[in-house]
Amino acid sequence: MASAARAGLYGEEATKALLDRVLTQVDFDRPGRNDLFVRHDLRVPGAKGAHRDVNVDHIAVRGRDVLIIDSKVWKSGFYWGTSGIGIRRGWSRLPHVERQSIYPALRQWQSYLDSSVRGRRVRVRGMLVVHPPRDAAPPSLWAVRLDEGVGLFTAEAAEKWLVRFASSGLTRKPPPADLLTAVDRQLIGASRRR
Repeated sequence: MASAARAGLYGEEATKALLDRVLTQVDFDRPGRNDLFVRHDLRVPGAKGAHRDVNVDHIAVRGRDVLIIDSKVWKSGFYWGTSGIGIRRGWSRLPHVERQSIYPALRQWQSYLDSSVRGRRVRVRGMLVVHPPRDAAPPSLWAVRLDEGVGLFTAEAAEKWLVRFASSGLTRKPPPADLLTAVDRQLIGASRRR
């Protein structure tokens, strides 16, 4: 278990560094651009039972779009399958990959933000960022499909996607203040950026 916790911490720190790089790559000073707000280490609002101690590694907010970002460290190899039929690395089934805590977290965050933010609905999506173990080749993920609005990305692909997410839409409005306040209420530490 200690090695799994170390791997999890490594993945969270690698994703935090990736988000820091994204924030330096986007020209927020261009006219019409608005900030990408990033928070790290948050509670899942209203989580109960088996999911009570689950946290969210990172959240990125742009306009009324909220990305719940979970960091994973998976061994190198070819991954394939779907959440419904099972996910495998090679021929080995990986039940721990199928039981992702991001799904209940997405539902809880959507419900919480729906009740906390006035006006138009906030869109909550999920992103799993998969890092290889140190000094290993990244896993091949192109043949995996996840459910419920969750994207699966290698770290390299996640960085490119996040830069596009942060740079798109010249007329997008900034996040409503009550959205950022609601997110900040769930911070475990004081880890915020922009």
